[in-house]
Amino acid sequence: MTQDFSLRILPVHWDDKDQLGKTANALRSVRLDALQLALDAYASTYEKEVEFPKDLWLQRLQNPQARHLVAVLKQKDDGKAGNQVYGTEPLGKWIGLIVVMEKPSPVRANASTSPWTYNASQKTTTKAMEEMESTQVPTDVVYQLNGLFVHPSVRGGGLGRALIQESYTYVRTSIIRQGLLSARVDVLVDSWNTSARNLYLSCGFEFVSQDSYDVGGSPRIALSLSVTIHATQ
Repeated sequence: MTQDFSLRILPVHWDDKDQLGKTANALRSVRLDALQLALDAYASTYEKEVEFPKDLWLQRLQNPQARHLVAVLKQKDDGKAGNQVYGTEPLGKWIGLIVVMEKPSPVRANASTSPWTYNASQKTTTKAMEEMESTQVPTDVVYQLNGLFVHPSVRGGGLGRALIQESYTYVRTSIIRQGLLSARVDVLVDSWNTSARNLYLSCGFEFVSQDSYDVGGSPRIALSLSVTIHATQ
């Protein structure tokens, strides 16, 4: 298989409900396969998410605070990847995915809490609100990258970096549209996952802190990384 791909931002609003359903099925397939192919790379498990109802995947696609960036093959499959690529017309075969989520609070992500669940305890503090109001143009909008996945058949071709850079482009476009100066982008990476950590660091992220958590009783350490995206960059 060639590694020639295009990047697509999936819409939040869908006029074609049939296409929405097909895309939700493709999203589910990609996510579940990611959880099986990289058992310890995510703060979740296949056993947990395989039980998620179909409505949950539909809700994620239509969540106005989350945008799914999908990598799609440009060329025809030569058969070498077997059945481990995902099709949904008219997008084609999915080989990579990353989700950009606008956070409701500047509080940094916690690996113990799903980014899809708004934690009411993470409300913006009075101090943070005062800092926001003290500037003529707010600059502390925060986004989180989640669920980066590159299919094994195309790894090593720069797709992971392309997905991260495309997420920067999306964030920059979003803050310009909102009249903002900058935004912070966060990501959580397990401490053992040196390849993912090095990829994010090479894309401009910097280490902020670390936090202990567990998945199914297995202890882990999550590294919190951040990068600032400027409107004029």
